[in-house]
Amino acid sequence: MDPVIKTQLVRFSDIEPGRPAQRWWGDWYLDSEEKMLIYARKRPKGDESYRPNPDFNYCVYIDEMSNSAKTLDWIMQVANKMWATSEVVGDLVKAINDILQPQANLCSHGVDKTADSAKLVDSYVI
Repeated sequence: MDPVIKTQLVRFSDIEPGRPAQRWWGDWYLDSEEKMLIYARKRPKGDESYRPNPDFNYCVYIDEMSNSAKTLDWIMQVANKMWATSEVVGDLVKAINDILQPQANLCSHGVDKTADSAKLVDSYVI
């Protein structure tokens, strides 16, 4: 028997203006105003409206990721934490990929590029 895969279609008119298309990647939360990803491992499961407090959670500053070396440095900083499982690091990489689109903006064809990462976060917000 084939598994049933449920999908949900979202119309652009259903998305709140000024709100990112996605705010959570695993336990990583995008705070688009502060330009940071916040790791909130103790968030209530299934509560998409939960907003973690950056004072009590690990924060990655997206606005500092202006080139590929700085972006990789943040990924490696997290990867070296005792609590950073493969899933945690993978979710961080997916978030960075969605928000900054590094293949296009930071390292096309293996060439290091500089980008205004704060503007990229703003452009991710609808």
